[in-house]
Amino acid sequence: MQKLIIEASINESARKQDNPNIPYGPEEGARDGIACAKAGAAIIHYHARDQVTGDNEWEHGTKTYLECYRLIRQECPNVIVYPTQRGYTLDRVPHLFELARDPDEGLELATVDVFPTGGFSHDDSSVMVELMEALRLHHVSYSL
Repeated sequence: MQKLIIEASINESARKQDNPNIPYGPEEGARDGIACAKAGAAIIHYHARDQVTGDNEWEHGTKTYLECYRLIRQECPNVIVYPTQRGYTLDRVPHLFELARDPDEGLELATVDVFPTGGFSHDDSSVMVELMEALRLHHVSYSL
């Protein structure tokens, strides 16, 4: 049998007006993340969203990410969960460093978009990698 890794991106920026099943907040995100993990997903990608408005919390959603992760890992401890990475400058990704510093839930995987145009600069990419390595985060995915 050929091996397969399934990643479920459970909410992105879709709105409940378009699909009432879109999870907002950590409880709904955890509910869907757990369901996906139990159905076979090995990786859950989650955008921190305001529980009421559904607005993306982007780089300010550390508490929402951590609560969602905690709830998912209570039932599915082996699933990998990771946040969104918005923008191409270090000031747009402070949540990655805050999550990586959390001793309980932390950050297992981060994505770094390095595009020839419009992506992280070489300097920002180098700083990002150095900071992630200093925080002992070794599962960094780079997309070119």
